[in-house]
Amino acid sequence: MPANAARMPVVAQPFDRLEFDVDGHDCSWWSLDQMLADPRMRAVNGDLLGTLELIET
Repeated sequence: MPANAARMPVVAQPFDRLEFDVDGHDCSWWSLDQMLADPRMRAVNGDLLGTLELIET
């Protein structure tokens, strides 16, 4: 793994809820539409969202 790559911690929680905790950070699952509608999400993850849009169509 490259030195600058982030490691995703193991989430030992069920995936049947929209909210979950990762290392003390409150997180939530978002749909692609929710991510595309959020200006910060588009600014930070625009390249990934564009790829997901291509895959979805």
